[in-house]
Amino acid sequence: FYRKVLHPSRVSSKTRQTVGLLAGLFLSWLKQCWSWFLLHFLMFCVYVLNSGVFSKSYAKNQYVSVVAMGILSAAHLYRQITVYGSYVLDYTGPLMIITQKIIYVAFSVHDGMGRDESNLNAEQKKEKLKKVPSPLEYFGYVFHYSNILIGPVGTYHEYTDFITGTVFNTKVGPVGTCHTVPWAAFNTKKATVEKLSSAILCVVVFVVASPRFPVASNADPYFIDNTPFIYRLIYAWLSIVATRMRYYFAFKAGEAINNICGLGFGGYDEEGNPSWNKMSNANITKLELAQNMKMLLDNWNISTAVWLRRIVYDRVTSHRTLATFLLSAFWHGFYGGYYLTFITCQILVEAARVARRTLREHFQGSKMTSRFYDVITCVVTMVFVTYATVPFVLLDPWKGLRFWG
Repeated sequence: FYRKVLHPSRVSSKTRQTVGLLAGLFLSWLKQCWSWFLLHFLMFCVYVLNSGVFSKSYAKNQYVSVVAMGILSAAHLYRQITVYGSYVLDYTGPLMIITQKIIYVAFSVHDGMGRDESNLNAEQKKEKLKKVPSPLEYFGYVFHYSNILIGPVGTYHEYTDFITGTVFNTKVGPVGTCHTVPWAAFNTKKATVEKLSSAILCVVVFVVASPRFPVASNADPYFIDNTPFIYRLIYAWLSIVATRMRYYFAFKAGEAINNICGLGFGGYDEEGNPSWNKMSNANITKLELAQNMKMLLDNWNISTAVWLRRIVYDRVTSHRTLATFLLSAFWHGFYGGYYLTFITCQILVEAARVARRTLREHFQGSKMTSRFYDVITCVVTMVFVTYATVPFVLLDPWKGLRFWG
């Protein structure tokens, strides 16, 4: 409906923004995502747009980011106190998405109105905003129905290109040719079916496997004391893979929903065929067969990883990896297991870089040794990832330490 009936050639941008906003607010209410914290976000957004915060010269992006993260943190703490250790789907998920969007806009306005263009990288130049969005534009982006519940999140620039339809009018084509393809010529059916099929497969695997390999058993004292180490390691890996299926389901379902409404167009391949990979959150095959931590992190929760890179990694001058992991943990909440996982991942990323620089060249002499290196690094990566991520799923830091012990 949104992609066809509310086509940019048929209705105005304001109509598309209004419908997307109202649908997003309705879905939030329908899924019981409304809370005092969401109302605080609404009031804060109204304040930001009407108080002149964006027009002031001092640290406007830091101010907006601190307040947004503060509201999200209060929600995380409230949930952690009231339903400790639960995996209930509630308002915190949409709040995490809203936080990303609010901070995206704050930094884009800061780059466009508060920094010299010579100090911006290519992405920052593309995403910068020379003026503050109108209330409809701002709220339409923050609460758009396609990704308010489970993401993935795109930038404000990507959203406006989608609303106006200009993203589809890029002149590209096979080598040696150029042409412009109107939006009406696009069909998202193939991409949508592929992603929905992946989502269904993942949820089936999760439903079948997770009861057989509950993650909680990894911290059970009896299981630890009476199970051989190798079996415990294999069990931990199977339980984490089963748990990841739940996230894969959400990721792929979110991608499909965005594609259905027309979001996620990623340009054209060398043959001029349209690609719908812009709003991707996980590349399952590359992730499960990752040969190092960087490859794994690059293919997991991709939109959040891009957000963290653009907001933190590309902007801080020292300890960039550590700062990125700490913000990621802070954004997720305050369970101790999160911090055990992210600090461990930071150490593993640095160790993997050193190991790759030191060892890889010694295995490139032949095809056989190169493949041997690939297999070994894949297995080692999965072992370390399992070791690092079990505390994240267990949530409780003492359970995580018990598993490690």
